[in-house]
Amino acid sequence: MSKFKLSLGVVSLLLIGGVITQEIRPFRPYTFTSHIQAVSTVSGNLNFTLPTDGSSIVGIPGVGIMKEKAQDSQVPIASLTKMMTAYVVLQKHPLKEGENGPSLTMTANDENLYNQDVAAGDSVIKVAKGEVLTEKQMLEGLLLPSGDNMATTLANWIAGSESAFVQQMNETAKQLGMAHTHYADASGVNPQTVSTAADQFKIAEAVMKLPVFRDIVDMQQATLPVAGVQYNVNYDLGKAGIVGIKTGSTPEAGGNLAAAAYATSGDSKNLVISIVLGQQGVQPLMQALSVSEAIMNQARQDVIPVTFKKAGDTIGDLTLPWGGNVPLVINKDIPLTGFAGMDIHKKVILNPKLSGSIPANTVVGKLLLDAGDQHISVPLYTKSAVNAPGFIWKLTHLQR
Repeated sequence: MSKFKLSLGVVSLLLIGGVITQEIRPFRPYTFTSHIQAVSTVSGNLNFTLPTDGSSIVGIPGVGIMKEKAQDSQVPIASLTKMMTAYVVLQKHPLKEGENGPSLTMTANDENLYNQDVAAGDSVIKVAKGEVLTEKQMLEGLLLPSGDNMATTLANWIAGSESAFVQQMNETAKQLGMAHTHYADASGVNPQTVSTAADQFKIAEAVMKLPVFRDIVDMQQATLPVAGVQYNVNYDLGKAGIVGIKTGSTPEAGGNLAAAAYATSGDSKNLVISIVLGQQGVQPLMQALSVSEAIMNQARQDVIPVTFKKAGDTIGDLTLPWGGNVPLVINKDIPLTGFAGMDIHKKVILNPKLSGSIPANTVVGKLLLDAGDQHISVPLYTKSAVNAPGFIWKLTHLQR
């Protein structure tokens, strides 16, 4: 065989190998061009103002904080403490709606606690030795007239002593992420029981998830065996849609209020919570009640539906190496609960190494949305098919 024929054969083999390589080689990954901004802000202004005294925070659980004048410095919180007291009790002895729970017979010690608190000028609920109270009745006595003696009675019932119960309160606070809170007692009379508005928002959010707690704090009054009719000292109930939560006032703490009201946003109903601490004046608690009513009256109207995108909207395009684009779309509406000034962060993540032919309506990635505490993942679909290039294009377009 001549050298020429051998060389021709080698060249032929090389050409055939090159053609096969070009036919089966993978393509460069498709590129993506987004049609949306990475960050956008809900337009408008919030129409409520926070008090100049103390610290405060307003937010929507599961949505985000609307506005805050909060500090990391700890301040006495008075009877807002009883939100945690009730929460720990209901964690140990959960109640369903309509249930009264186990009963407890009041002892001479419980009666003495009542007399001691009366002498100290604390908030009390009258009890007598031999009286039988259900768990629900004890919680009513704790939360409506804000009975300090009932906080201690509940602590002794749950943990054997108030000090052991307080330890459970502080452990629960850590679990809820309340990093700037320290409980020194179960009632809040002790000024060393301290927290922040932001931390009190967390316990208010947690305890308002419990149906029995929600029912109790929305009661105007309750009738107990010895104490008789007991009225809720939260005079904001029923005003500005307010359905709770807890008052608190001592000389050291000033006037405090954790308030809650429902807001309707589109088809959803959202709870709005405000925490107001350290109000001053001639009647600090009445000042806290007044500013909280004004806040809630407007804040629940500032909760608005935000439809970011609708089904069929294009989020971006796949650009094909051989020319042309294929739109990527979503197949459902993306409604959000929002408020003026809320930032919406968006990110597109495509499936790795997209290449070759892809049928229409195929999931090729996802759109991630972060709006406050709302985290949503929505699939991205090809609006039309991605057709692989023909043999001639492959043969004439080398890729590295």
